[in-house]
Amino acid sequence: MAKKAMRSVRFGAVIILVLGIASVSAQPLSVPGTLVKIYPPEEVLKYCRMEGEHLILEFPGARPWVLDTTDSLSAMPADEVVRAIEQMEFPIDGIPVDVVILPFARKLVATSSAEGRVIFLSPGRIPVPPEHVHYTVCHEFGHIIHKAFMPDSRVDLWQRYAEIRGLSSTSFDATIHHERIHEIFAEDFRVLFGSPLARNGGEVENHDLASPMEVPGLREFMLSLALSRKAAIIAYPNPFTSLVVLSLEELVGEAHLEIYNVEGKLVRSMSSGAQGSQVIWDGRSQSGEKAAPGVYLVIWAGKNTTRVIKLIKTGL
Repeated sequence: MAKKAMRSVRFGAVIILVLGIASVSAQPLSVPGTLVKIYPPEEVLKYCRMEGEHLILEFPGARPWVLDTTDSLSAMPADEVVRAIEQMEFPIDGIPVDVVILPFARKLVATSSAEGRVIFLSPGRIPVPPEHVHYTVCHEFGHIIHKAFMPDSRVDLWQRYAEIRGLSSTSFDATIHHERIHEIFAEDFRVLFGSPLARNGGEVENHDLASPMEVPGLREFMLSLALSRKAAIIAYPNPFTSLVVLSLEELVGEAHLEIYNVEGKLVRSMSSGAQGSQVIWDGRSQSGEKAAPGVYLVIWAGKNTTRVIKLIKTGL
């Protein structure tokens, strides 16, 4: 009986917290010089709703999640998350990313993760030390980087990465978490480009692999994914309703464009043609259906160049 009463008090507190969150003045934090937005726990609760005894998080660009309110946990400190991002040594200025600092853990998913262009940072049972914050933030940014600059459709880039890293073909289909090629990439990113607190002496989760610091050409390869800063995509109009013209600056030869929604799903794939410098998107998917209003990411994979731009579609 006592346990049931405690459970009711707990859920009652959560309901009051969610219903009263509109009066909280918290706002997303910006990381200077980037398109990164950090949502502290008080701000995250604005995206939550009660459904019976369940607290549902519905954050834009990600699937709904049920939060586990049965434990009082310590959220990652927002100021430390900002420092972890500021101290990364990789050009992330053109990538829109939302970093969600969870007030409660997600049911069925206890750890942090990246989904589309959203990073979810899970709380800890004790106050989260700075080293863990930096380690986790930089690892999850590794996932954002390969989704932005090296999507799965770029088989050539993944094969080149595997060759440089000395990975076998089994890494592409591995079932063990730390043996998956995406996880290896994220760990390599953390060690090579993460903040000093994130690097953990150069060690990676897969202890069968050498430190990325000892792999010739690996850092240069990963930097090459984003270092061509002269080339750019110009979109007009943006926001747009039905048509948007994508102009490709300093284009040499054919460029391939891929348009993704914020969940990371491919919506449309187009090419500029051998001598073209513009691509017109009619706001339709690959199958010809009108894309829903919302935010889309255009990835231009040209010769030795990958650039990303955010589009906003306002109507059907």
